[in-house]
Amino acid sequence: MEPVTLENLMDLAEGSARNILLNLKEKSLMPCWFLLTADNKVGIVGTPWDDEEEKKVARKKLRALFKEKHITAYGFVCEAWYAVVEKEEWKGKKLSEIERPANRVDRIEVVFAAAVDKKRSLMRSWKIMREWNGTIASLEPIAGEGMFPGGWIMEMFKR
Repeated sequence: MEPVTLENLMDLAEGSARNILLNLKEKSLMPCWFLLTADNKVGIVGTPWDDEEEKKVARKKLRALFKEKHITAYGFVCEAWYAVVEKEEWKGKKLSEIERPANRVDRIEVVFAAAVDKKRSLMRSWKIMREWNGTIASLEPIAGEGMFPGGWIMEMFKR
């Protein structure tokens, strides 16, 4: 068996999102992790969360799982809100709840995917295009693979 690469993990994340949202017609996508072990096996873990506290719990449990299972690389995929924040709005400060993309009128709904190992990372995103009735019609690539900032999802190997 050939070694699984970051590109393979990214393709797995994208394929899973397309299958769940477009083929199975699910209304949403649970955040999912594709974990590559040292012996070249891939496991899948879903991490549903509703708020920042639940994300912190997921991060802690995932880090323990990474150590226990000797994870060497991972892929990740989720739905997210995206909005462009102008430098004047941000001014280097943490955004308030009302300023966060989920609460902005100029937001777009996206699928975000990443693949990370200890040396490099890949990122991709797709705009979710909906029909008039709210069903998802397609996922359209968004130019610029590095358009999303870092953060804990991209830094699971860092301490």
